Amino acid sequence: MSIDVFPALTLATLASPLPITQGGTGAITAATARTALGLGTLAVQDASAVAITGGNITQITQITNANQFAGLNDNGFYGLDRSGDNVIALYSTINTAGGSQRYGINHTGTAPSYFGGTVQVLAALRVGSGTLFGVNDGQTLWYPKTTNDGLVLVPIGSDTGGGSAVLLRNMAGTPVGSITTTASATAYNSASDVRLKHAIATLAGALSRVQALRPVAFRWNADDSPGVGFLAHELQTQIPEAVTGEPDAVHDDGSVRPQQVDHSKLVPWLTAALQATMAQLDAAVARITTLEEAQGL
Repeated sequence: MSIDVFPALTLATLASPLPITQGGTGAITAATARTALGLGTLAVQDASAVAITGGNITQITQITNANQFAGLNDNGFYGLDRSGDNVIALYSTINTAGGSQRYGINHTGTAPSYFGGTVQVLAALRVGSGTLFGVNDGQTLWYPKTTNDGLVLVPIGSDTGGGSAVLLRNMAGTPVGSITTTASATAYNSASDVRLKHAIATLAGALSRVQALRPVAFRWNADDSPGVGFLAHELQTQIPEAVTGEPDAVHDDGSVRPQQVDHSKLVPWLTAALQATMAQLDAAVARITTLEEAQGL
């Protein structure tokens, strides 16, 4: 006859944990057993959360917003104080205020920092502090005007190079304007190549248009400073290509959407009017000369 010295035991039948030295786990619950054996929570993860093959992690769950990530410091990511929705930081303390998707990049030191490839900003760009104005602005640059310049462009290499400080293209990719510089001056250019034009004709009726213009003196509402120029809606009736926008237009919030004037568009009309005036003057001088010669003067 045999005697079963160690009857079948389960965690449920144990009144107290069976020590590891006696073949147990040191626990009476699964969670406590994993802790006692040093397994951690990874021991019970299913395939939908993590899969490890040959020591390589092929899938990992996303870090929750409530977690903090701090590490790699001088050599990579370093984030702290990451309250508020999705936050991605490159060596940044960020501050807890704010929400939604927030991205921080903080570069210190004198060595250059580079972005490789094409960098796209798919939202309003705000450099500095503050908020947008409730209108559909695109990229906005904030700067302290009292102490600093806003956007500074400096050429690398020769000032006589053929590149532009700013190049503007249309939707088809054709250049339509630029800002170029030399060592001593800046030029603001609009496309004017004859190869971009057709149906070319000399301006007619320039003198009557210029005579219909009303140059005015005024003061600006913003700071009461004096100014001279034209009223855009009046100028638009005579030289519409010099004016952008419509009279009395407003933004969605009801604020003024001002008309704007490109005074350079007046130059062709002023030139044509001057030429017409000179032609009239030349004709008048010719008649006077003829009369004087007829009278022997």
